[in-house]
Amino acid sequence: MSQELKDELEESINDCSRFAKRSYFWAQVLFLITILASFFASILAAGDLGKNLLGEECQKAVTALLAALPGTALLINNSFRFEERTKWFWKKVRVCEKLLRELRDSNNTDLEAVSSTYSEKMEELELEWPAMDSPAQQPKKK
Repeated sequence: MSQELKDELEESINDCSRFAKRSYFWAQVLFLITILASFFASILAAGDLGKNLLGEECQKAVTALLAALPGTALLINNSFRFEERTKWFWKKVRVCEKLLRELRDSNNTDLEAVSSTYSEKMEELELEWPAMDSPAQQPKKK
């Protein structure tokens, strides 16, 4: 029975680590898009470089597209809440790691207590899940 709980904790650690890394990656990609698009839109709008390279009509379209990207990227990031999800996944990983160490390092571990704690913590974490398009909330003091 102990091995089943260990396997479940390890699986949760692996899955959540992967999802945390993926969410962090997308948050950074969107942040980079925001910066680069804003920079290049400013460069194209400010001078004749875009007209010389792209032609006047194409320069206007590219400048408009680049100018729209930062707002779009921020909207996507705020809707999907990648940064908050990254924190949530890492928090879940830490809870599972703690319980796994407790099982591994203690000779007198009460398996039922660890399992019960795991269930309670997972229920608490589910309430903290940063749902899509829900307003961001400040952390609550305990």
